[in-house]
Amino acid sequence: MKYLYLKRITKLFEDGIQVILIHGMQASIQKCVRIALAIQDQYCGITYRIRTSSQHVDEGKIRSAIHIELQKQLII
Repeated sequence: MKYLYLKRITKLFEDGIQVILIHGMQASIQKCVRIALAIQDQYCGITYRIRTSSQHVDEGKIRSAIHIELQKQLII
């Protein structure tokens, strides 16, 4: 999987960032999950927290969203 987001997240973790939030709505939910799983496969000590939400929009339609928080644990 060659997503630009994987490169960005990898660089952020390498630069010392400890927590990254991935947010996706509707069709991008699956992509967000794939990115989070790919990052988890790349690094030891990645924990994640997943939340979902829904928004009611016009005419009774509902938009779904996912929020994935990746946290890189310090390995001593």
